[in-house]
Amino acid sequence: MAGGDFTPSALGTTKCAAWFDASSLSLSNGAAVASWTSSEGNSISATQGTAANQPTFVAASTISGKPAVNFDGASSFDHLLFTQSSLNVGTSGSLVCCFVGNANDGSTLPFGTITRGSSSSTSIQLLYQNGDANLQVSAGSVSDVVASSNFTEGTTGTAYRSILFGRFDDKLALRYLGNEISDEADASAINLSGTDYAIGSAYFSGGCEGEISEIIYLVDPTQADIEKVEGYTAWKYGLQTKLPDSHTYRFHKPKIDPIVWTGARGTNLDVALNWSGGVVPTAADKVLFNSGDVDATSGSLTAGSVFITDGYTGSIGTSSSARTFTADEVVIGSSNSNVNIQLASNTKAFVTESANGVNLSGSSTNLFVRSKDPTTLALSNSGSMNIDVRHPSGNGGLCNHTSGVPLKTTVGFGGAVERSVAASGDTFEVTGNGSFTHTEGAMPEFTQRGGNVVFNGTIIDGGFSKLIGGVFSIDRTSQPTVEMNTIDVFPRGLMDLTGPATGQVDFGSSKILRSN
Repeated sequence: MAGGDFTPSALGTTKCAAWFDASSLSLSNGAAVASWTSSEGNSISATQGTAANQPTFVAASTISGKPAVNFDGASSFDHLLFTQSSLNVGTSGSLVCCFVGNANDGSTLPFGTITRGSSSSTSIQLLYQNGDANLQVSAGSVSDVVASSNFTEGTTGTAYRSILFGRFDDKLALRYLGNEISDEADASAINLSGTDYAIGSAYFSGGCEGEISEIIYLVDPTQADIEKVEGYTAWKYGLQTKLPDSHTYRFHKPKIDPIVWTGARGTNLDVALNWSGGVVPTAADKVLFNSGDVDATSGSLTAGSVFITDGYTGSIGTSSSARTFTADEVVIGSSNSNVNIQLASNTKAFVTESANGVNLSGSSTNLFVRSKDPTTLALSNSGSMNIDVRHPSGNGGLCNHTSGVPLKTTVGFGGAVERSVAASGDTFEVTGNGSFTHTEGAMPEFTQRGGNVVFNGTIIDGGFSKLIGGVFSIDRTSQPTVEMNTIDVFPRGLMDLTGPATGQVDFGSSKILRSN
């Protein structure tokens, strides 16, 4: 998820044009690979309909024991073909490919290749030549040949490599485990115009002998993008110690950068140009509302996690039209914004600041309110929610819950809950100097260890309730009759029936108490 470990899909489908990962293949060991679908979101499939030309799947390869696709280098030249127009960059932009594999080319196979365009003059090739003595990247008539002494990863048949190659900044790029080993030959005039590509054989002759675990095609990447992909592959395949110490990800995995709301093109959450990077967030992303005052009052948001910080001063939704957020985690910490969110499939929601108002509807599994300013809830869970309301200072945390069915509500350390709807199965607990006010209808089973509970309803429902500490008051009720289930009152607990209530309190059939 967002904020988590980086994967190539985090770059978006425009920049990551194709991503073939052998671990995505659901095949048995030794099975023929007729189709290999990329994982980045463009749903490209590299296919081979001729059985003799199909490579095979290896469940635990020589590449760190991870899945791979094996190419035999025989005269049939195993290969998989695909078409991807976004790789047709002509003479503009850049294209690079990151290859993770173990090339076993020998004396009978002069070279192998990883990818090709529609002809040798419009493609970028990665070649192993002369029994793996040299590595060559070529684009048309331009090439870089690098001796194996530049590599730090062993010998043919036992080595596996994370190599990034292609054209970058108009020059041929060849990077090995984060090390720049190319002499950067000028490739600005090479017209990369092919839209047909192959994995495992050259366009002009030859085939790849060895295993390929992963290939990532990037269009017009930045240096930061390149290092993220190198870091991702290095850590995934246990090669991180071979990255140079100066590499950004030598000592830690790359993480997914948050996508930031900019509102550059309006207030619609579904418009890509309103987000940093020009990409609409997905369920894998971390999202920030952290600056500016541009409202987000239309559309909906899907993300892994959402953070609304104190730097954001706009409004999300309106009081009459909340915005739906489908996210595992939502954190609201802005004292200068107005937030109206319909939660969907939410595991955790946190409210730390709500000076200008926070209104939450929908459903969430766990809600934590730590703001000293009011938070209004209209949640519709059916017996699956925990609400925890408190404030570290012991002063605040007001939470007005007007509907819904939380399973358990905990109030303490200055937290305050006003509750007007309850249902069978509810429970609540009040501790410290917390307060709970029930304004109408049935109140569920409770445990009070301190603080104040004020009841103004018709019935205390549920099973056994415990008044262990604090004050439980029925002194404000105007109901003609109040019915209660069993309440155990302990020495530190006080039940106050001395208020202006005009009705009666009925403890089952055993006793009737009347207030004055």
